[in-house]
Amino acid sequence: MEHGSIWRLQCAGKLPNPKPCCFETWENVSVLLCVLDEETMPASQIPPCPKCKGIARTNTYLFGGDYGFVDHLPQYQNFQKFMQNTLPQVAILIGSSGEVPRNENIIVRWKMQKPQQRKVISINPNAQPQFSDLHLSKKASEGIEYLTRQLKNAKF
Repeated sequence: MEHGSIWRLQCAGKLPNPKPCCFETWENVSVLLCVLDEETMPASQIPPCPKCKGIARTNTYLFGGDYGFVDHLPQYQNFQKFMQNTLPQVAILIGSSGEVPRNENIIVRWKMQKPQQRKVISINPNAQPQFSDLHLSKKASEGIEYLTRQLKNAKF
């Protein structure tokens, strides 16, 4: 899962009740900045959605539960294949505290599909997600090196 990109836009809908007209993204080749009149506060030059002419927003995930975020379709499709696939037995979370609801929901849903078979390893020097089976309180590179050594020494 990615947190999006300022180089893609998505529909945010039309005011006064903004709801996206579609769940698509499109390339944004320039940084579009709206103009804000600081005295009266109206904004202008807001990029439009090409379908409904409503407001377009950057395709970036805003923390705190951004339910309007549209995943990048190719990545979303690859991720859905991963979620349905029976092959992955271990997910490694690097740098995730589990505090971002989207991350936690995704990994918990994946694990709960086969709770006895799927395991979660978290690598984070600062926090341990509640749902991890093994937590390494290390920096990312140290955690990967540790796992690599353990796997080289493992007898399968």
